[in-house]
Amino acid sequence: MRVNPALESERIAPLTLALSPRRGERGIPYAPPGGEGGDTGTSRVDGLFNRATIYHFIERRKNAGDTWHTFLRQGHRRGRKRRGKAEKRGRIAGRVGIEHRPAAVEARSRLGDWESDTLAGSGSKACLATHVERVSRYTVLAKLPDRTARRFNAASLRAFARHGDLPFETMTADNGKEFSRFRVLQRKLGLAVYFARPYHSWERGLNENTNGLLRQFFPKGLDIAYATHPYVRYVETLLNNRPRKCLGYRTPLEVLRE
Repeated sequence: MRVNPALESERIAPLTLALSPRRGERGIPYAPPGGEGGDTGTSRVDGLFNRATIYHFIERRKNAGDTWHTFLRQGHRRGRKRRGKAEKRGRIAGRVGIEHRPAAVEARSRLGDWESDTLAGSGSKACLATHVERVSRYTVLAKLPDRTARRFNAASLRAFARHGDLPFETMTADNGKEFSRFRVLQRKLGLAVYFARPYHSWERGLNENTNGLLRQFFPKGLDIAYATHPYVRYVETLLNNRPRKCLGYRTPLEVLRE
C-alpha cells in the first residue's frame, strides 16, 4: 500500500523539534521550551506509521536530495560491540571504583545519582562538561576552555548552582584527568564520587547516550570554543524539556520536580 506523502511528512515533522522517529510514531503533542503548548498536528494520523516506516521514508528522501536525515538525533547508527581495553592512562589517586557504589544507584531507586564526562570538539581544547541524573535524565552542561581539573570543577559547580536545589547522592565518573580533583566536587556538592572501570564506557551508559544526543548540536567537527554559553544553555533546556519514552513520555524536568 502506498502512503500519502503528505501524511508521511506530518509524521516526520517532530524531527524539526529534535525529537526522535519514535516520538513521531506516537504523535504526542509537544511544546518546545518556553512555548505555550499545543498540538503538533500529528494526532489525527496516530498509529498509521511505525518508526521503521519513518526511517525508510527519511532514507528514501535523502537519496532524492531532501535533508530530513539531518534532523536525526544520532544518525540512526548501528550498535557497536562493547570491548574493554588495557588501561594506558595514569590512575587517579584515591579513586573509589564503581564496584563499591551503593546498590541503590544501579536500581535507580532515588534521585541524586549522576553520571559525568566531557564532550570534545575539534580545533581547540574547548569541551563540554556533561552531567546526567540517572532517574530523571536531567542534564547539566558547562562549557570549558580545556579539560584541566580546576576548570572542570569550577565550571561544573557554577552550572549546578545555576539550576538551584538539585539532589546529590553520588557521581559516577570517567577516568580522565579532569576528575583528578574529585574531592573538591565531593566536598562542595556533598556527594560521593565513584569511577567506572577504564574503557568500560557502558558502565556510564546513560551519560554516553546523552553525549550521543548532544552530537546533534555539537558535531565532532565543531570547535566547541565557538559555541556560546547561551547556546549551551539552550541545548540543556531543550533536552530537559523533551518527553522521553523511558520516563513514560514525561520530561526530565517533570520527573525531577515530582
